[in-house]
Amino acid sequence: MEEKIIESTKSICGNSFKVINADVLQRNGRIFLRKKCPEHGEKTSLHIYDIPQLYSEMRRIFCSEATRKAYPHELVAYITTECNFGCPVCYIDANHCKDKELFVDDILRIAQKYKGRFIHFSGGEPTIREDLFKMVKAVKNLGFKVGLFSNGSKFGDYDFVCKCKEAGVDLIILSFDTRPMDAYRIV
Repeated sequence: MEEKIIESTKSICGNSFKVINADVLQRNGRIFLRKKCPEHGEKTSLHIYDIPQLYSEMRRIFCSEATRKAYPHELVAYITTECNFGCPVCYIDANHCKDKELFVDDILRIAQKYKGRFIHFSGGEPTIREDLFKMVKAVKNLGFKVGLFSNGSKFGDYDFVCKCKEAGVDLIILSFDTRPMDAYRIV
């Protein structure tokens, strides 16, 4: 297995929420994040930008040289494992994974320790959370920019889009993994 460290960075331990060391790796044409927590051990998982070209472009867009080594500049908060779709290529195995959901108090506790500038809500599908707008507003009140990783199913509803804008959502990143099963090609 061919593995190359692209850069060393900082991340956040999923158990203690402490800032820890991590490496961004390229392995067999994919990008991975290897977290190194002295208390909870190493954990390697696909990076959210797991395609090398996508990783490179997102890094160029969101990272300045000054922030790159100082602290994690983007935090992805997985607020639910539930989803309104059942995509066969779901990287989080939504609707089957039963991890603990985060609530407003959890998000505020994490955000108050976080020194970056952008917090993304993801899941499963974050737009199915009834308290999503309360979470967004709470994080915005702390001065963060807020993004949503979404399958986009709710963005055909004008009222929902208006509520996102009113709450202060800065960025929506759409996932297009929801085509019919016969559209997927197994490589």
